[in-house]
Amino acid sequence: MLFPDNIERTVNISITCSGESSSWASATYPRPLSKSVVLIEHVAGYPSLVSKSLQNALLELNHRVCVYDRPGYARSPQGYAPITPVTLERALSSALHSIGEKGPFYVVGHRSGAEYARLFAALNQGKVVGMAFVYPTEAALLSLLGPNQSLHTRIAEAQAMADSKLLPEPNLRPSHLGVQRALAALGTWMTSPPVISDANRASQKATEWALSSPYLAQAQYFEVQQQPQLAQIIQEM
Repeated sequence: MLFPDNIERTVNISITCSGESSSWASATYPRPLSKSVVLIEHVAGYPSLVSKSLQNALLELNHRVCVYDRPGYARSPQGYAPITPVTLERALSSALHSIGEKGPFYVVGHRSGAEYARLFAALNQGKVVGMAFVYPTEAALLSLLGPNQSLHTRIAEAQAMADSKLLPEPNLRPSHLGVQRALAALGTWMTSPPVISDANRASQKATEWALSSPYLAQAQYFEVQQQPQLAQIIQEM
């Protein structure tokens, strides 16, 4: 089905959700975290078909999976240009709500799709329980950090977060996955990021700050060939 978003201009997108239904959830008995709806933000410039292998891996584990096509791809009409990413993510949020998909969501962003995943999380605070980034772009990672820092410091912190092995999250089972982890903010930072004058100390400072903030959500990096492991991780959410 096609759903319009009239916030800035009409944006029609085709969205498909398949797998275990969440129709039984209610305000009194909300959908449990173990049954999060997985929303896939695929790489820009391609139809959602490029994420088919990940969709199949998640569906095999009885997940509810939602994918959509951005304007101009597959069944989504071109619409009016330019369409900003924020407008698109608002349209996506509206489309999900219209078909009864109210979350909670676990968002998977692939390459440039990680930037869209961040926007979706920011626009839907309280509905996103986690994110996974597959080969995220540098822009996606830097946008998660404090906007008032110098570019040098932001890059240092981004690398520190990506390299950190100290982030506690039992569900991620790093010994089994062997992947890098990072912290991502859902929305606005609620605590000030550390001031780092020495890039060599970036890893320690960024990690200490990240671990001290209760307003952060885990984001994890995966290689494309690790899709089965990613599907298993979401199974445990």
